[in-house]
Formats: sequence, structure tokens, C-alpha cells
Amino acid sequence: MTTYINLLRGINVGGHRKIKMADLKTCYKSLGLTNIATYIQSGNVIFDSDADAVTLTNHIHTAIKEQFGFEVGILLHPITTWQSIYQNAPFDPEVHDPKKLVVTCFLEPFPEQAEAIFSTLTPKTEQLTLGEQVIYMYCPDGYGKTKITNAVLEKQFGMLATTRNWNTIQKLHNMAKS
Repeated sequence: MTTYINLLRGINVGGHRKIKMADLKTCYKSLGLTNIATYIQSGNVIFDSDADAVTLTNHIHTAIKEQFGFEVGILLHPITTWQSIYQNAPFDPEVHDPKKLVVTCFLEPFPEQAEAIFSTLTPKTEQLTLGEQVIYMYCPDGYGKTKITNAVLEKQFGMLATTRNWNTIQKLHNMAKS
């Protein structure tokens, strides 16, 4: 049995593509997933399953489309990958304000030219670190003021991504461990 952390891309944003977390849990339960927990309304789900990530991603994508009538991006990480994302964060929350730390997770591994693409990003005040299938970012002026948004990163790398703040990353990590 593997514990997974699932980030849904773009639900409950600005009143669009709304899914109540209780309904989402029911959807996941209908797929035979167990120990389902959600965190806040932005599509963060933790669950256990014996299935592999590719199979789960396909089943979740189809179930959400059928039950809620729209497609969402599914970023699914086994707990071992999530622990690596959490433990390899380059910014110390004791030094850097955790409210200004974000992590952008990508659906697929970075392409070979990731370093070259990454070097073209010219942050004004942000500090960026390229991780394994993630970009860690410290935004001293707040994420709401950065020009390096989720949409910009998706366009640059040509693949689906979703961003979560450090408090969410930490909370999901702690929930998955327990």
C-alpha cells in the first residue's frame, strides 16, 4: 500500500471549476482509494492505494471529468517523492518567511534543456532553485506580486504545473506521514 499526495490543477479558483472537498472524497472513495484526506479547497488530496501512479492518474482524471463535468490536471506523487520534495527545499523557513516560499510541481520530469530554460527566467527579486520536477521559489514581495507565475512556468517548460505555498507543502507532508 502506497500513500499518495495528489494536487489538482486549477479547481475552486475564482469561483470556477468548483468541487466541494466532501464530494471529491466521495469521488476518490468510489475508485476504491482508502484513508482519503483533503486539505483546504484548492484540490490537495492524500490517499492510500495499491495501484501505480499512472493508473491512478488516469482513473482520477476520468472520474472527475465524469462526475464534475470538466477536466483538471492531476499531479500525483507517492509519499517517497513528496518527502524528497519537502526535504530538498533549499530555503530555510527559519531564515526565509514561510509565507513567501512556494513550490511549483510539474506533471512530468523536466526536459533535457531544463537548465537552459531555467536560466532564461530573470526574476526581479525572487530566488529560484530548480529541483527534481519542481521549482522552489522565495518571493520576498509575496507570490501575488511575482512575474514568475504558474502560467509563466507552464509556458516556459511546456507542461502542466501547479504551485502551492510552503505552509501547504508542510501540512501535506505532515498529514501524509501520520
